[in-house]
Amino acid sequence: LDLAQNVARAVDGVKLVNNKLSNPRGGNLPVAVAFVTINPRNAVVDALLETRIKRQLLSKYGERAIKIQVEAYDGSVTLTGSTPDVSMRNRATWLARETRGAREVHDLMTISSKAAND
Repeated sequence: LDLAQNVARAVDGVKLVNNKLSNPRGGNLPVAVAFVTINPRNAVVDALLETRIKRQLLSKYGERAIKIQVEAYDGSVTLTGSTPDVSMRNRATWLARETRGAREVHDLMTISSKAAND
């Protein structure tokens, strides 16, 4: 078994790992596709958490917050997208961390001058 399959199998909730990626140059290139059982109640709680965070970002930054995506899974929040400066990035991360229900926050946002101009 390859490393990707082992890593995917180690994740809580993974029921099946299906390795189906092919290499266009011939041969097989392994990839792990994980199927996770999602509790519907947790999905609703996570959707509410995402909404609370996004509402706070929109309230604080207006249209500039549209460039920030918020995803939550089991209370773990991931912020992606871009901000025009470090200050907004840090504040967005802080707002997410301070939101009730957020167990942890992963900041994967980038700084982009384009975010400031749009």
